[in-house]
Amino acid sequence: MPGVAWWRSYLKLTEAPVAGENKSCKVAFLGVGLWRSWERASMAWKRSSVRSRPGPPKSFLMPAVYILQSEKTKRFYIGCAEDVSARLKEHNRGQTVSTRERGPWILMYQEQFATLTEARRRERQLKSWKSHRSIQEMIKTAARS
Repeated sequence: MPGVAWWRSYLKLTEAPVAGENKSCKVAFLGVGLWRSWERASMAWKRSSVRSRPGPPKSFLMPAVYILQSEKTKRFYIGCAEDVSARLKEHNRGQTVSTRERGPWILMYQEQFATLTEARRRERQLKSWKSHRSIQEMIKTAARS
């Protein structure tokens, strides 16, 4: 029957001792093949730039737009995330390609939103300004209040 015996390549027979007796029996178990494919998948997850972040359930996290400033170059980075503190740690560890060589980063501004869609819309708006001066003014205004 074609398609039925695919699993046989993953089965391996081995001798296993029988408890309390001086005998052994043949035992079939799944070989390393399936586990190795799972291991490769988990390693790909570790290398991926898009990953779920451990922490509180997503219902407690509010999406936010954030502005970081590089201590090295004094340039700004605008982004959005559900967990800003975890995202800042990723930036400082060099796990984000766009900010890798310019850290360490300081959180300068944060704005909370009800949904991630609203946060992304605001992120696009801030990025469209393209003016260092207007971003600094917004940060100063937020710091005063």
